[in-house]
Amino acid sequence: MVYNSWFLVKREKPETTNQRPGNHIFIVIGQKGVLCKGLVKGIVAMLLDLTSFEKAVASLEASIDAYSRKSAPEGSVEKETMRDGVIQRFEYTFELSWKMIKRYLEMYSLEKPDGFTNKELFRMGFEQGLIRDAEDWLEYHRNRNLTSHTYDEATAEEVHKAATGFLNDAVYLLKRLKEKTR
Repeated sequence: MVYNSWFLVKREKPETTNQRPGNHIFIVIGQKGVLCKGLVKGIVAMLLDLTSFEKAVASLEASIDAYSRKSAPEGSVEKETMRDGVIQRFEYTFELSWKMIKRYLEMYSLEKPDGFTNKELFRMGFEQGLIRDAEDWLEYHRNRNLTSHTYDEATAEEVHKAATGFLNDAVYLLKRLKEKTR
């Protein structure tokens, strides 16, 4: 059985022998009784898997720490390469971040995020207590898009600066997801 803030999920093996192996029955129990009961093919995790997101946040944090500790002069190839590594880790950590918000809303929210704009997705993430400021997330999204369209020195510095600010918000999101899904 799995507990979260809204309901209890109980997984049972099928009672009849004519059902294929690997099928399980999931029972979702809310405060007013059984909300739904259904046959699900294969084993389905009802909890949000945060493993890849945890690794991405740790990787971004490590790259930012390494960049700030490196004593190479600004503008050197070594320092630019490290900065570019921070930017790349920001890109995939940001991508995982908004996907985690979307998955959380799909699994645990009354509103389904299909067709949401980024602004609506971040607004819902804010309303659910996952992020602190939807406008900051829109700015991170803008910076993420900058790396896809243009890449010059000024853009790289702007995105690197955004990545360092983003780290705190990504850590906060991870913490809130853990609290809300465990």
